[in-house]
Amino acid sequence: MGSPEHPKRRVTFVLIDGVGDVSLPRFGYKTPLQAAEVPNLDAIASAGVNGLMDPVEVGLACGYDPRVYYRGRGAFESMGAGLAMSPGDIAFKNMEKIYTIICYRYATEHRCGVVVKGPRLSGNISGTDPLKDNRLLLQVEALDDTDEAKNTAAVVNELSKEMSRILVPPSEKKHGLWPCMVAPTKIIAGLGLSLGIDILEASGATGDYRTLLTSKATAIAKALSAPLQSCPSVFVPGEDEHKPGHLDGYDFGFLHIKAIDDAGHDKASVFKAKALEAVDQAIGQLARLLLQAEATGKFQYSLCHRRPLYSC
Repeated sequence: MGSPEHPKRRVTFVLIDGVGDVSLPRFGYKTPLQAAEVPNLDAIASAGVNGLMDPVEVGLACGYDPRVYYRGRGAFESMGAGLAMSPGDIAFKNMEKIYTIICYRYATEHRCGVVVKGPRLSGNISGTDPLKDNRLLLQVEALDDTDEAKNTAAVVNELSKEMSRILVPPSEKKHGLWPCMVAPTKIIAGLGLSLGIDILEASGATGDYRTLLTSKATAIAKALSAPLQSCPSVFVPGEDEHKPGHLDGYDFGFLHIKAIDDAGHDKASVFKAKALEAVDQAIGQLARLLLQAEATGKFQYSLCHRRPLYSC
């Protein structure tokens, strides 16, 4: 914790997912954001710096080049849903909620054992061994026309592709900030977990229309003002109980708001405008709580909010 002479600097990043839209006749050819009453967002924007931002370069974000680190959404969805994963584990996202679990263990020399568990699997597939050194693994093919053999071949081919990928460095080591996030949306939570970001517990936060935005704002504010405030507990994949948050608080807090994007997908433009007003109230609450902590002289805060340009 800082002192009045040297206050500790902390950052809050708010992502309002799906806020971008097109002008609509029902709003007098304004967008839902233009039609909504959002005085807190307007105040932050007028007092801050505005513009289009590419954190790394066009198409890249958060300092992690997806051409190097991105391995698909399966691990993010799985970790966010509460499945514990370790380096080397592979996970697959399946819209039909059919999960394949792959476990591996070192055996001897250059060998390891791999176990694939789950429904719709078959041993009637070809092998991957090219039988010569310094050759790429062979593509697995189903040896019969069953869905089980085809599914297993796809799983093993994906596993072969993942074997050579490198690990992602934790956010704290990459950026020098102790990070946390509030993100009930499972894929966002899983993305955070893969980067070593603590996922804060926020009562009533659901990641959909029913979400309690004020609870999200309070959780982030407490995490960034600890130890002045008690830090929220932290979600642990694979565990029934949450663990205590960082006692000295966090340096970077990420708040993800999904409900606006859901309204865009549902083409519920009137609801979207009303929901944006609720978001504005939550941002106002967050700003007030951070200002109260800043008034002690222990901390300085930067509040950033990002609005995606388009909502599809």
